[in-house]
Amino acid sequence: MATLGAGSSRYDKAFPASFVEAHLAAGLSEYVDAIEEQAARSSPVLRVFTPPSDISGTPGDGMRLGLVWDDPAPAALADLFPVLENLG
Repeated sequence: MATLGAGSSRYDKAFPASFVEAHLAAGLSEYVDAIEEQAARSSPVLRVFTPPSDISGTPGDGMRLGLVWDDPAPAALADLFPVLENLG
C-alpha cells in the first residue's frame, strides 16, 4: 500500500486501500489538507479536486467535488445542491 510520504503516518490508514491505489500520493495530500482544514474550522469543507497526472504524465480527467465533514451520517444530496447552485 502506498503511503502519503514523510511525516504522514497519522493518515496512512485513513483511506481505504482502493482509494489510495486510485490516487497518487500528490492527490492524497489535497484530501489530507481538506481534512485538516475541516478539523480546524469545525465546519464542513467543500473542495474541487483535479485528478493529478498519472505516472506517464497524462493529466487526469475532469474534476471531483469533495465534501469533508465530521458528521457520521452521509451528506444528503438535496442538502448539497443549494451549495453547488450558489457557487456561480
